[in-house]
Amino acid sequence: MLLLFQSTHDVILAEKAIRQQGILRRVIPVPRSVSSQCGMALEIDPADREKVVELLESSVFPSGSVNGNVLNKRYQIYTLMDEE
Repeated sequence: MLLLFQSTHDVILAEKAIRQQGILRRVIPVPRSVSSQCGMALEIDPADREKVVELLESSVFPSGSVNGNVLNKRYQIYTLMDEE
């Protein structure tokens, strides 16, 4: 599962918060098949989705609201199912 961001700054903020919680993550280039304003993404295990969303919504980007897969104007979740 990928977390896509609007800016490199947001990737860095999210990665730091996720790392501090001990959640496995990887900073990767955004795949060419995926559109993003920022060239970097965070890859996380889908099993950690709820934990990561709660962390990002409560402390990193607290003004966001859930609306489909777009969880915040500053990031969104992308899964392989999105390609189908």
